[in-house]
Amino acid sequence: MSEIEETIRRIVREEIRAAMRLATTDQNRDICGSEVYEVGARYEDRDGDLWVFERGGNGELRSTYGSYRQRETLGYVVDTYGPLTKVPS
Repeated sequence: MSEIEETIRRIVREEIRAAMRLATTDQNRDICGSEVYEVGARYEDRDGDLWVFERGGNGELRSTYGSYRQRETLGYVVDTYGPLTKVPS
């Protein structure tokens, strides 16, 4: 895949996420891909690292300070470290 195609795909993914986020009226949840993620719930990535998300000032879910990495967007975490599995509380 060329760099231009990769850039276009990234932009389209971001636009789809933004549209889906606007369509989600429940502020305690967010959609990424076909999955629904809950604010404050714990998730485990494919390597066993833990993630918790909170809603940032711009409305995006971002990883909290108790996560493997801090302040990463949900989309970035899913794309880079996913799939994420909800950890039972």
